[in-house]
Order: sequence, then C-alpha cells, then structure tokens
Amino acid sequence: MIGLIWVAILGVASAGGPEVWASQYDGRLSQAMDRDPKAAISIYETLLGGMPEEDPLRGEVLYWLGRSRWSAGDAAGAMETLTTASTYPRSRALAHALLGRLVALDTAVDSLPFAQDFRKGTVPLVRGWGRGKSTDLRAIDGPGPGGKVAAWRLSVREGEDDFLTFAMDTDARPIQRLRMSMMARPAHPVCGRGTQR
Repeated sequence: MIGLIWVAILGVASAGGPEVWASQYDGRLSQAMDRDPKAAISIYETLLGGMPEEDPLRGEVLYWLGRSRWSAGDAAGAMETLTTASTYPRSRALAHALLGRLVALDTAVDSLPFAQDFRKGTVPLVRGWGRGKSTDLRAIDGPGPGGKVAAWRLSVREGEDDFLTFAMDTDARPIQRLRMSMMARPAHPVCGRGTQR
C-alpha cells in the first residue's frame, strides 16, 4: 500500500489542487490504518517538497506533518512544524490548539507537592489558544506569594471564552487538593464617567 501511495505522490506533488488534497488524505489514512507515523511523515514531506509556499493547502499539510511527528515521538520537530503551520490562515486555529497542548504536556507538573510563585516565569501555565498569543501570559509584580503573579490582557466580549491550562503527570498518584486564586482587574475606564468596566 505504501508503494502505491508513493507513486501517486511523486506524480502529483507539483500539480496542486485536488491531487495534493488527495495525497494529504493518503498520509492521514496511512497513519490511521497502518499506525505508521513515519510513513505519513514521508508522504507529507514529499508533498511539501513540491508545494509552493503560497499554496493554500500548505498549512494543512504542515499541521498533519506536525501531528505525525508528535506520534512518532519527535516533540521538538512537531512543535517547530506546528509553529510554521500556525502562520497559515487555514490551519492557524488547529495548529495553535495542538501546539498549546504539546507545550502543556512538555511542561507538565510531575512531582507533588507543587507550588508556583511565578518568580521564575509562568510555567506550567499555558495561555489558552483560542484568543491572543502565548506571549500574552507573563509574570509581573503583584501580591502573590513570591511577589509575582501571572497576568495577561483580555478584551471581554460576550460569548467568547478564554482559559489557562496546565498538565499534571503524577504517575497515577491521587491529587488531594488543588488551590488557585484568580482575580480580574479592569484595564480601561468607561469614557467620560470615571468608572471602570
């Protein structure tokens, strides 16, 4: 089956359009059915080699290549590929979401008890990927235990959620208590009234 896929890719990689789309799905099928992410990686890399930078499907192929690299155990390669995929409009949301999850897994809390005072940054917290950028989250001076707090700016809009996430890899040890303290502070006064929203 892999040999047939290779023949198809070599014949259409530079053709663009539906042929590229079909080859992309051959890669996904190869990973899903054969459980062989390395074969899927080869398919995606071959596709990308013949695909112009401005091709609208390039971002999607990069996204699936990132997923395959992660499945193959190449977390660093997956993150790099997903970062590139996130620069393409068609794959931005999916790439941001998977990249956020991979960063959370990479920085997971792996020993208990754990306390974060933000003196060394915001890890293991990861900024929600639906809005804003990962660089929005930072440690600033504040009333926290180490004199620091994690903060990010957010424009509140009805119907739009935002979140922080983190992962815990405690080797099946039970977590007895989780405590967090959060607050919101208005950033801008309402025009002409001197009150805050």
